[in-house]
Amino acid sequence: MELVAENLVERRFSRARMSYDHSALAQRSIAESLVEMLPLCSVESVLEIGCGTGFLTKALLQKRTPSVLHLNDISSGFDSAFCDLQGFQDFRCICGDAEKYPWPRQYDWVLSSSAIQWFSDFRTFVPRIAHYINDGGLLAFSTFGQKNMQEIRAVEGVGLDYFTQEDLEKCLMSNFRTLECREETIELTFDSPHQVLRHLRDTGVNALVSELWTPSRLRRFESTYEQLFSKDGKVTLTYHPIYYVGRKI
Repeated sequence: MELVAENLVERRFSRARMSYDHSALAQRSIAESLVEMLPLCSVESVLEIGCGTGFLTKALLQKRTPSVLHLNDISSGFDSAFCDLQGFQDFRCICGDAEKYPWPRQYDWVLSSSAIQWFSDFRTFVPRIAHYINDGGLLAFSTFGQKNMQEIRAVEGVGLDYFTQEDLEKCLMSNFRTLECREETIELTFDSPHQVLRHLRDTGVNALVSELWTPSRLRRFESTYEQLFSKDGKVTLTYHPIYYVGRKI
């Protein structure tokens, strides 16, 4: 995947922490959809990677009550979103790079929503995280496919190098048996291209877009965006989530 500086991703998401819950409508929906795909059974221990402000965490805890819950994020200070969580045998907030972190134990479930697309080497991560999942345990996550933010790629010429659903399953097949893998598109609408930029800023997903917006660049962006992606008096922004649930083999 195209590399994005780790400190830039951390900085943008840290900055968006206060606005994220209000603005990240697609990410909230994606997290809730992922929880609905999980097996209807109890679970003892859970690691969540890239927990952010807790969309997936809160949706999970409405349906499951693990004894062990470890939450990870690359953004420092994220633990303030989970101050009210209590009653766990073992609850931890772990700040660090999920691709490198030496997790303290094995887990029944490892979950992640809207995070792994930022990884520098997902193929290497797969066998590494499999080591920390109990035999027969689950890896369940959402990431994004090639249509994700296609508008930004078309106008600005930047974007991540996303997996296809087929490539993702191939990448996982040596370590996990696929239980379910599906994709969808979510089309958000905004009053103007400027509102799209604000959405990217407020959700922290603008790590690939330069913040040096001169007046001429902004006019060019808005003009091109409106020409290409106007719809019923508004403009669109596409999210393309891919959902995966697999059992360790």
